[in-house]
Amino acid sequence: MTALSLWVVFDHPRDFPAHIVVREQRVGRAPGTIEHAPVACLYTSLEEMRADFRGGTWLERAPGDDPCIVGVWV
Repeated sequence: MTALSLWVVFDHPRDFPAHIVVREQRVGRAPGTIEHAPVACLYTSLEEMRADFRGGTWLERAPGDDPCIVGVWV
């Protein structure tokens, strides 16, 4: 099964408090699982991040998401 990649955008998370962080999460390789990529992309601002992520679809954070999540690129 092919995985769907989601790019989750975090605003100054605890592990990188000085950065905007983008992490890839893969859904669908095994039923009901999400894989977290071991690499994170670090940015100094949301504008800098948006310059790299132009395609795809932007989804705003859901009400139940962690407060540091800004949204997700699909």
